[in-house]
Amino acid sequence: MSKHEFFVDMTCEGCSGAVTRVLNKLDVKFDIDLPNKKVFIESDKAAEVLLETLKKTGRPSLTSDQNEALPQLSDKTGACC
Repeated sequence: MSKHEFFVDMTCEGCSGAVTRVLNKLDVKFDIDLPNKKVFIESDKAAEVLLETLKKTGRPSLTSDQNEALPQLSDKTGACC
């Protein structure tokens, strides 16, 4: 299995709960680091599939390669949940 790191603009437990719900449907191993807005996923699925799944939460989501854009996304998203 490959390990993937994503940045998801999560600001609260509701956001991380949404991530948990969508990833549980994929049957993958994952860990959420809410304070650092990171999601670590262990899966044989392609990173693109995982990213599209994370985007279903409605929170801006990026691969670790795109992480420089996250602060700009955070500034523009406003309130969550």
